[in-house]
Amino acid sequence: MVTNLQRTDQDLGTVQTLIKNPISDRLRKIKPHIVKRCFITGKQCIFSSLIRENRSDLLEDKDINIFVIMPYKANFETFFQWGLKPYLTQLGINSDNIRKANDFTNMGYIVCEKICKKIQESDLIIADISVANVNVFYELGLAYGLERPIILLQKDNPSHNLLNDPRILNSLSYNDEHEENLRLKIFKYHGMDKIVGTKEQIVDSIIEPGFVKKQFSEKSEKLLRISLLNFSSASSSSEPSDKPPLHEDIHLEFNHIIIGAINAAMHQIKLDMISPKNKPIHKEWAQIQHNLNLKSDTHKTTSDNQGIPPDFHKTNIINLVGSSSFVSIAQQIESSFCTVIDVSPENPDNILAYFWLGFCHSRGLNVIPVFRLKSEKDLPETGKKLAFDVRSLWFADYYETMPYKFKDRIQEILEHLLLRDLPDLQKRKFWKRFPPENKLKVFLGAIHNNSLNREVVGDWDVRTVSELFSYLPLVRDTSMPMLIPPFYSPEQAFTIFRKKNPNITKNEFVEKFKTGLEAQLKDSNAIVIASPDVNPVCEFLLNAIYQVSSSYRDYLPVTPFTECKEPEYNGYFLVKERKTEEKAIRESDGDTKQEQFPRLFSREKIVPADHVQRRGFVQHHGTNEGREFFEPYYAQDEKIQPNINQDKKHEEVKNGNENTPDHQQERGFSLVGHLLIAKYPPEVNGNFIILLNGVSGPATYALAQILTGGVLDSPNGEFAGLSEEMLKEINWRLDERPDIIGVQGLVKVNIVFDDQHLNMDSNVNVDIRKVKSWEWINPYPESIFPRKIFPKKSGINLDALARPGQINSILDYKL
Repeated sequence: MVTNLQRTDQDLGTVQTLIKNPISDRLRKIKPHIVKRCFITGKQCIFSSLIRENRSDLLEDKDINIFVIMPYKANFETFFQWGLKPYLTQLGINSDNIRKANDFTNMGYIVCEKICKKIQESDLIIADISVANVNVFYELGLAYGLERPIILLQKDNPSHNLLNDPRILNSLSYNDEHEENLRLKIFKYHGMDKIVGTKEQIVDSIIEPGFVKKQFSEKSEKLLRISLLNFSSASSSSEPSDKPPLHEDIHLEFNHIIIGAINAAMHQIKLDMISPKNKPIHKEWAQIQHNLNLKSDTHKTTSDNQGIPPDFHKTNIINLVGSSSFVSIAQQIESSFCTVIDVSPENPDNILAYFWLGFCHSRGLNVIPVFRLKSEKDLPETGKKLAFDVRSLWFADYYETMPYKFKDRIQEILEHLLLRDLPDLQKRKFWKRFPPENKLKVFLGAIHNNSLNREVVGDWDVRTVSELFSYLPLVRDTSMPMLIPPFYSPEQAFTIFRKKNPNITKNEFVEKFKTGLEAQLKDSNAIVIASPDVNPVCEFLLNAIYQVSSSYRDYLPVTPFTECKEPEYNGYFLVKERKTEEKAIRESDGDTKQEQFPRLFSREKIVPADHVQRRGFVQHHGTNEGREFFEPYYAQDEKIQPNINQDKKHEEVKNGNENTPDHQQERGFSLVGHLLIAKYPPEVNGNFIILLNGVSGPATYALAQILTGGVLDSPNGEFAGLSEEMLKEINWRLDERPDIIGVQGLVKVNIVFDDQHLNMDSNVNVDIRKVKSWEWINPYPESIFPRKIFPKKSGINLDALARPGQINSILDYKL
């Protein structure tokens, strides 16, 4: 590997001109990651949006940012100034972009702004592991958890070679590489000698990430798994088992004390949760019980564990021994609800403890570092219990003179974590598909108003945006949304575009319009609000997700906004019935002279004035229309069934009919909404898009509430449980098979009129419709699988396949 190779200055000049591109090419392939949840505040990283915007793919003309991790010691600083920095500069890297944490003078927490933020912003991490330094290994853990490319430095012939410990060697092996492969990648240097080498050597030293693939199952019995990271091995033990008793007291190894405290704490939490005698059951505890299928202990039972998963109060041990690989340890930590790590100075495996603490912090995982003290007065002189200023949100003190208090501290932390994470378990799991390093764009729909000469966004769509933007900051491991200006309809855009390009054809324009939509959606997750008649992004994505083809005879993809007489797909299209006078009003506001572009997924039907309007969806299977899902639609000033007379209601209760359905006691109606979550492009590794395809504003708003639990309209949490149940079905299907590209379902939305505003003059001051509840129309949502679209000349006898009874087999062909 790289040693003190003899090179001439002329050779170095050649290296300088050639080295930059190979490094950029290597680093460009590695996707950057961002801290999901700050370990100091417990909330989203305040720098995540800025880092995400600045972290674009490496370009050839972009300077590489290198962050160097090494101890703050005089000899290391000398090596950095005399050896490492000049070497990297000779390779064509800007010296101003080669920085260490102590090179930054900005104020703030060291570990936050000078370390964690810089690691996230860097293209390459270089870490010196010549000595056992907890700061270095903590920063390395942050870098490994963020999946950054890393070069490990080591002075040759160190007095104590850390890599002789197989646990350290395996912990630093990103991809379960053989230990000898990692040894070969270590970048060796000779003290203060000048470093020289070739571009191939520096590139070959890069250790690439790509490790934590969630291959574990998140079954309910594992959701509350509390894990203890155990570093003991045949060659190293945190405390020898034959240590004699002190002061005639029994001897307990510290790991056993931690395990006992965790088990006792979880056992007490279980009792408090299921027994109202011990503690009032708040709505959060009730939701946790429901999510974990726990039974309430309202009567005496012979079993103390009735209804409790067997692992609820049993500590899981993650043994970090010589044969433990990085991937296996990382996956066990990721699959635990919380991990406990002993970071006390007395722990001889302190550097490994800090490495895995950094890993947990960078991944936004629940972790409790434990710090041992002689007594409450025996604090470190600096007042800091963790390395430098690692101000972790949680840590548990253990006082050797009062070990019995340790359980109370562990229980206090675990109770808070349970109440924070488990009541909305399914929502958190769902939004993990939208990580902070990926953009999350929100696309609104709008209708062109001719009198105002601008696009007008519906009031319910604005409420939908407010619902999403109010909830997503609470989910600390998802990206913050970006609100995108509404797209013009193709009709309006064509009118504007044709003024500057009068000779352009409709087909030429459609290609440009399609290209613009594709550019906005590229490399981004998206939430699309409003139906396809209002939002062209919805029409475009439905075409792509359903993989529409021209007919079963051709199987050629259909370009959106173009004519297709026999569209072939399996999905839903929207139908809105409008009365004649409503159509006239809408036409007076809009531009009726615009040339129309066809839609596949929205249709309008004009009905007489005395007809009750209906809105809903039609199931389209193959080339035929199928079952209809329609509901009557009412404006807020139309007459709906009035409330039941209070005397009549009292009489029903008196006669024992307490369970009179609420919808019979309020004025209201129902709507149908279409919720779709899928990958775009419709491939296994595509980004996720969400379509809130409501037939009306209240339905669109209700679809957003399914994903948020109704944070704006459900202050008492009445929507939370319903949201969890519906998202449980969605999550299960999205994880069901590796080839699935999406999930969709039709939702019945129950609308009522707000009695508090019924007496307002003419009801013109506020929209008195409000969402009461929602439910799947079919029992469960349905999975969307990729379809096989055959080219015309495929050699397949399509006419034979087109015979009745055989079409479905080809339409449902799975990849």
